[in-house]
Amino acid sequence: MEPQGTTAPPRQRWLSRVDLSIFLVSLAVVNAPALVPYFPAGDLHSHVYNAWLASLVERGEAPGLWLAPGWTNRLVDVPLEGLLLVLSPRGAERVVLVVLANLFFGSAFLFVRNVSGRRCWEWLPALAVLTVGWAFQTGLSNWFASAALSLLAVGLLSGARVHARRLVAGLLILALAAIGNPLPAAWGLATGAIVWLLRRPGLRPVPIVVASAGGALAVGAAVVASGIGAYRSGQLLAFSGADQLWVFDAKYALFTLLLAAVLAWAIRDAHREGALAGPAIAVALFSAACAAGTPDTLLFPGYEVPAFYLSRRASLLAGVGWIAVAAQARFSPRRLAMLCAVAGSWTALVLVDWARLSAFHEAMDAAVHDVPAGGRVVATVFGPGRYPLHRSLDLACTGRCFAWGNYEAPTRAFRMRASAENPFVIGTTDAFLAFDAGAYRVPPPPLELWKIGPCRRGGPDARLCASRATPGEVLVPSCVDPFVRLVGSGNVDRCASDLDRARP
Repeated sequence: MEPQGTTAPPRQRWLSRVDLSIFLVSLAVVNAPALVPYFPAGDLHSHVYNAWLASLVERGEAPGLWLAPGWTNRLVDVPLEGLLLVLSPRGAERVVLVVLANLFFGSAFLFVRNVSGRRCWEWLPALAVLTVGWAFQTGLSNWFASAALSLLAVGLLSGARVHARRLVAGLLILALAAIGNPLPAAWGLATGAIVWLLRRPGLRPVPIVVASAGGALAVGAAVVASGIGAYRSGQLLAFSGADQLWVFDAKYALFTLLLAAVLAWAIRDAHREGALAGPAIAVALFSAACAAGTPDTLLFPGYEVPAFYLSRRASLLAGVGWIAVAAQARFSPRRLAMLCAVAGSWTALVLVDWARLSAFHEAMDAAVHDVPAGGRVVATVFGPGRYPLHRSLDLACTGRCFAWGNYEAPTRAFRMRASAENPFVIGTTDAFLAFDAGAYRVPPPPLELWKIGPCRRGGPDARLCASRATPGEVLVPSCVDPFVRLVGSGNVDRCASDLDRARP
């Protein structure tokens, strides 16, 4: 007679096969950016470029530049400098992309599983598209790394039994996260405290939920009232986290609505099943309050220019929090099919747009090669949607030329600093703000400046060309829409309608 327990029930075996299939497909989505020849990584291009500049500073080859001491915005920048010693700029960037995507995906899975207390394989497709959504593609790498580590720390601190070693490991990981950006680390510390309080016997959850969510909203309002922060129009929509799927133009709004609908469906089922227990709902409400209540722009101490997109960044953590709540519902094949359809169609669409942006980056790379080695270059382009198109110049210039309009030194938000008269980058905040607003006037000789923009204004030619900028000329950017391959006046309305165009 066959011993009992040696054969899994048919449904369990089927679920195991489905779990494995879901995991492999989701992992493929998470690593898809590594397959794009010129992946549009937004601000990460600038981090690669400034890591190369830092190596010049350390060798004494960049007079007028220096590295300032500090403890934030370092988590990705410092490793990049080491990677550039052994890899090409594009290769170093690709390694960072793969590591960050997989770290966030794994950390988010651990977080959802431990906070919800349920198996959550069904939700891997949603976690995968959130991982490579707006925050990842915009290249906010230090913040993204900090968010991944914060999720990992809370996941470790949310297990059924937290030993002293887990507690120490979680706190150390949060300290490391703060080196990337203090805001996700603060969220992780507060979230870990919420989980710990709600798992103590005798404590009522409602006061903790009200205090944590209300406190997040109150802090945000106080910061705005002080004058150093500002909300943005429509910011309350960030509370669901589904807006991370709105990566480029308006066609992605549909996926935002669909993901929000699936999350609401699952949370309704969990409520009907009486499964909304534990800290998951409190964590989600706190994270949603952080996303909706955090000022979207904030002038940190020591910065010359405010940090942007803080609410949109926080919506990523809110999305993971709501998935932890939704995972408490019983497994539903129909819901799984819906999630796979949303994730699959979103991925197919974004791959097409990645290919179009990759072609634009290739054109920028070709234009840079027409500039003399060591030349100073600016990109006089902007585009529609929420992708910082002009950052492609930073990666193209790494190791070859100097991106005169790069934002890291004049904003004083990073370790790179510059004197006003340095020959490598705009050295003053006022001049940088003029450049960012399209009102920068080219300095007189001996400074020679090159500009890269559309080869023909007002026509269908999507190529980019390099030319010498005339002293005294005002550098007015031209619209480039890589999604429809049109440039110039014919597409200005589409570009100008989105006031979220590239910002530092």
